[in-house]
Amino acid sequence: MKIVAFLQNCWFPPGTSLYHIRRYLINDDFRRKVLKKGWSGKRLMNAFGEELFDKIIWDNASLEVGATPGHRADADRNHIANVIYNHSPDLILTFGTVARDAVRIVNRTCGDGACVLSTKHPNARGFTNEELSHFVKQVKEWINE
Repeated sequence: MKIVAFLQNCWFPPGTSLYHIRRYLINDDFRRKVLKKGWSGKRLMNAFGEELFDKIIWDNASLEVGATPGHRADADRNHIANVIYNHSPDLILTFGTVARDAVRIVNRTCGDGACVLSTKHPNARGFTNEELSHFVKQVKEWINE
């Protein structure tokens, strides 16, 4: 079972080394480690559990790097298509409307089209732990079908 998840976009504080940013953008394992250290990643890891969290290929709908947590970039459909093509996931998770809308469009044009489950961004206002837990339950049910 291969799962790819798309968040909106990444952000790094001013002064972050270009090496660190480039490595984040191209290395799935490094991206997962960096994600675990931020608010979104911590919330997702708590909800999914570390074992499942570590099996998911985490990426962003945009390669644009913001300088603040509130940065919102437009989705990069070519990047999304490349991630889907390169990983051939069985399941795609999207977090936030930017990722959801772009993946819906791209997934229709990428061969068979993987199943897509979508929810709010992990740090969206008003997104409760109960709602996130419900989403994770849906993901686990889909995996076990």
